[in-house]
Amino acid sequence: MEVLVRGERTVGEIQQELGLEQSLVSQQLSILRSKNIVAARKDGTTVRYTVRDPLLGELLNVARQIFDNHLVGTQSLLRALRRERRHG
Repeated sequence: MEVLVRGERTVGEIQQELGLEQSLVSQQLSILRSKNIVAARKDGTTVRYTVRDPLLGELLNVARQIFDNHLVGTQSLLRALRRERRHG
């Protein structure tokens, strides 16, 4: 999804950007198409994929911020636990 919110891509382009197997990329795109999350457009013999709703990019940004906030909190907790273990 991160790749597709930046613009239209082929399976090969997505595969190259992410360093994943072609079959895995194709399988995931098939699932996303079946859920109407991505759209496919035929360009000659090539199929180009894009997200159906541009708001998906904003959703991913918010999800990343939430994840980062939780990660920072978890790291702080781990540091506190390590300090307690050294002093306890």
